[in-house]
Amino acid sequence: MENKFDYFLEFDDSEKAKEIYARFGLCVYTFQVLEHQLMNMLLIKAKSEKIDMSSKEYDDIFYSYSDKTMGKLIEKVVQLYDIPDIKRQELWNIHQKRNYYVHHYFKDHSAHFFSEKKQIKMLEEIITTTEETMSFDTFLENLTQPIMDKMNINQEYFDYWYKQMIHGEDINSLKFTKTK
Repeated sequence: MENKFDYFLEFDDSEKAKEIYARFGLCVYTFQVLEHQLMNMLLIKAKSEKIDMSSKEYDDIFYSYSDKTMGKLIEKVVQLYDIPDIKRQELWNIHQKRNYYVHHYFKDHSAHFFSEKKQIKMLEEIITTTEETMSFDTFLENLTQPIMDKMNINQEYFDYWYKQMIHGEDINSLKFTKTK
C-alpha cells in the first residue's frame, strides 16, 4: 500500500523544505480567502439592506471592513448571520489556528526540519488545516447564497460588475431585487 507521502520521501532536503513551505503558503492563502469571505458576507448583507447603495457608500463600507482584523470580522458576521454554535466554535478554532500559523508555527517547528518523520507530521498538520479552512469557506459561501439568490446576484452579475470596475464605470446600473 502506497503512503500519501511517498513522493516526499524521494525529495532531497532542499526539495522537502520547499514542499513544506509551499504547503504552508497554500494554508495561509486559504486563511486569507476565508477572511475575504467574511468581508464579502458583510458587504452582501449591507447591500441586501440597501439595494440602491451608491458606489461611494459601497466603497466606504468595503474600506471600513478591510481595516478590520479577522477576529473583528468574525464577531460582526456571527452577529448578522444565523450560524449554529458548533460552526461558530469551528470558525473561532480556525481563527486561532490562523494566528498560530502566521505568528508562531515555524518558530515552534524549526527543529522538525531535522527529522523526516517530523517533516511528514508538519505536512499532515498543514494539509489538514488547509482542508478544514477550505471546507469552512464553502460552508460560509452556502450560508450567503440564499441572500445572493434573493438579490439576483449570480455569475452574470459578477462578470458585469468586474467589467464595470475595469472600465471605471458606476456599477449601480445593475438591477437588484429585494425580497423578504
